[in-house]
Amino acid sequence: MPFYGKLLRELRRQEQDALRQERDALKREISMARELIVVQDIAFERQQKKLERAIDENLSLKEDLAEIESRLGGIVGGEEAV
Repeated sequence: MPFYGKLLRELRRQEQDALRQERDALKREISMARELIVVQDIAFERQQKKLERAIDENLSLKEDLAEIESRLGGIVGGEEAV
């Protein structure tokens, strides 16, 4: 009977080692996933800022175009815009 007791202890130890390794692997995956989320958040914020700048630039260009069209309309119509 002592042989079976030893065998059972060894099997339990191996099972615990396997579970420990699996747990550690899961912890590493969770850590990597968290890091990825942080990196993606930073990238999203950068893209958001670029978009905001592009929108601002687009609005500015639209205003400039409207002013040019207004001046051209005045010149073509015989009046010079001020």
